[in-house]
Amino acid sequence: VPRKGADLLLAALAKLKDDGFTNWRLRLLGEDCDGWGKMQILQHRLEGRVEITGHLSGTALWETFADADVFVLATRQDSYAAVVHEAACLGLPMVVSRHAGAAEALLEDGVNGFIVEPEDTLAFAKCLGCFADPILLQRMSVAARQTGEQFSAHARAEAVWSWMHEHFIR
Repeated sequence: VPRKGADLLLAALAKLKDDGFTNWRLRLLGEDCDGWGKMQILQHRLEGRVEITGHLSGTALWETFADADVFVLATRQDSYAAVVHEAACLGLPMVVSRHAGAAEALLEDGVNGFIVEPEDTLAFAKCLGCFADPILLQRMSVAARQTGEQFSAHARAEAVWSWMHEHFIR
């Protein structure tokens, strides 16, 4: 759907392709019920580089994440987007729109990923192009995994319980 910003991501990837950076492929997770996604792929001349998976769940979803190098959320609006935390737990560097609450909560720009203004195609493309550096990719993967663990339920449960006890149980 347009709210998720796939067209913005595709515009940034088209810029990378036009600049000669072609060692990438993209999987867009989710349904394309009305053909909008396919139309965007054609408009940006990215046929053969982009796959729309359809709805995934369970093992298929986790296998797709496991096959990825980077997680990107180019959303125009998301209150949080828990999927960003899931990606971090799996050690995927994250490129997340500033319009997602998870960007503020989980990302350390330049450490475990990048916070982007998805409408800024040139800057978005530049961030994506950084992942051609395998050393940066590895460093951010480790940092993303650490972030995922740091904010996981088993690590935060005691602090949440203490807060609840302080504010609700007297």
